[in-house]
Amino acid sequence: MTIDEKVLSLNNKIYRLVGIRDSLKKDLKSVLDDISEKEKDLSILSKVKRLFEVFIKGMEVQSKKYIEPIVTEALHFIFNQNLYFHIVFVNRRNQIEVDFVVLPNLEKETLYQEYLKDFENYKEEIEEMLSNYSDIAFLYGGAVSEVLGLILRFLFAELLKIEGPIILDEPTSSVHEEYANRVGIFIKSLSERFNRQVIFVTHSQALASSANKVYEVIKDNDVSTIKEL
Repeated sequence: MTIDEKVLSLNNKIYRLVGIRDSLKKDLKSVLDDISEKEKDLSILSKVKRLFEVFIKGMEVQSKKYIEPIVTEALHFIFNQNLYFHIVFVNRRNQIEVDFVVLPNLEKETLYQEYLKDFENYKEEIEEMLSNYSDIAFLYGGAVSEVLGLILRFLFAELLKIEGPIILDEPTSSVHEEYANRVGIFIKSLSERFNRQVIFVTHSQALASSANKVYEVIKDNDVSTIKEL
């Protein structure tokens, strides 16, 4: 092999390695972006939990009866699965904290309700069941966590009688397009049920299709224009 041929072969290897490096960097960025989105969703949900802990002391029964059925209804509709949502108030270090639990099917829900009828005798079984289903962070790829954050923020505003529209920025970033339209339809039903305006800021066509009015923002040469679709 001549020197020129060796140089050409070496260059080809370098190009291949550079290509592999760039591909790995792209994959790494994608993974980091995905982690960042999941952390953002979890942050929103944790903030909602904290709001419950601060404001709902002494209102446990009222909040559970008000919120649990609506959130369960949302999970049924959006994911087309028998998912059951529960708010659990736990005393940790002499402080009331909130756990959110999603039971995965009717069988578990029925068993949980049976346990509650004889709470004192089934304390351990209840604690074990709730512990098994309290890690909801990555259900449906993080979609359940994001949907819970959305619905709970809406209901929390109602519970505390906070007036004004609810503005949701990219509310379905972790939700597959298959479910995004259903999220929009359910939020719209809540908007109509409670007579409260909801504004989505989104790139999701599926989510936008559920709205009564859609406006598109177009930026051209640093000038933004808005048109109704």
